[in-house]
Amino acid sequence: MELKNITYRYNPLLERKEVYLDIDHSSEGSTPSRIAVRDALAKHFGVDPACVVVRKVETRTGTMVAKVEAHVYDRPETALSVEPEHILRKNKLLPEEGGEKSAS
Repeated sequence: MELKNITYRYNPLLERKEVYLDIDHSSEGSTPSRIAVRDALAKHFGVDPACVVVRKVETRTGTMVAKVEAHVYDRPETALSVEPEHILRKNKLLPEEGGEKSAS
């Protein structure tokens, strides 16, 4: 998995980098998981993986290149308070909802 064309801008209000990049995944074959992309971005930016939230991983039709949109936060607490719950669950930053909810 090779990271290419990394561009980002810093958003001081939300204390995060808004990152856009392409990933060449021809060596792996299939689209990389959010967790694999999150770990690669954390290593690239030198931050804790808990600070990285992958919003979208989308492989272009007929290619082995995926477009990725992610946010790299200054602190994990900010990510938990800003990002929507379903995105945090997809990134395994919150536990999955399991079983039935109790009726109260």
